[in-house]
Amino acid sequence: MVFIFRTNSVRFPIAKRINSSSLYFGKYVNKLLIKTIRYKSSSSQPYPQNLEELAKMDNIDNIPPEVIRKLLIEKTEQLNLQNEVKMLKELTKQEEFSRNSNFSTIKAKYARPFWNFLLLSSFVYLFYHYLWLKLEYEEREKELHLEATNIENQLAQLIEDIDKNADVSNDGANDSKKKSKRFWLF
Repeated sequence: MVFIFRTNSVRFPIAKRINSSSLYFGKYVNKLLIKTIRYKSSSSQPYPQNLEELAKMDNIDNIPPEVIRKLLIEKTEQLNLQNEVKMLKELTKQEEFSRNSNFSTIKAKYARPFWNFLLLSSFVYLFYHYLWLKLEYEEREKELHLEATNIENQLAQLIEDIDKNADVSNDGANDSKKKSKRFWLF
């Protein structure tokens, strides 16, 4: 048979033997209950309910450390919750701002396609620019080749004219003088 004594929020089970009148655990529990009741009634001031009341007290020697620990834990939990709430509010504000800003939505949707288009268009531009320079170089090379052939033809024609004029004027002269006039550079 088990009897349960209740005090405030604590339950104390007391076990009895069914056939005998002696208590196993009952006497010890009864003594504890009496001591706690006397201790609570003997203290004239109730325990502080929050940390501010504890700070206002002159002497904290008669307050058990469990109560102080409980108050400190409650205050730290309260401060942690306040910090978390502030952080969550800031995060929600940042998310709302990022959702509402047009640039961020455009950036999020079109950033990668924009870079792909930019790179592709730059490659196309560079390819066409290379082709244009190559064609321009080939055209210029053809022009210079035509100009060089024209100059060579003019030079050959001038040399022929000079040779004809020299032959007409030097019909009776010896061949050694002809050679010396003709190859005066060498």
